[in-house]
Amino acid sequence: MKDIIYVYDKAGNKKPMEVVFTFQLDDFNKNYIIYKEVNSTTDEYFAAGFNPNKDYTELNTNLTDVEKKFIQEVFNRLIKENNGGEA
Repeated sequence: MKDIIYVYDKAGNKKPMEVVFTFQLDDFNKNYIIYKEVNSTTDEYFAAGFNPNKDYTELNTNLTDVEKKFIQEVFNRLIKENNGGEA
């Protein structure tokens, strides 16, 4: 069973999101979450920093360009691993 979180869009609508991956980047001493809309028909994913002691209740989407680059690299590697080596 996948973990489900809820986020609010810019209009204030509560949207269910599926947790795809969580991981820690030691370079930043932070934890990150990658998530997507539940039942999404697109390949759009979102990323945020989070405090693992607060169960995803305080997501931080204000990521630096360097953090975004590292997150993209981790995401690509995890997707490749889950697809049997195919990206």
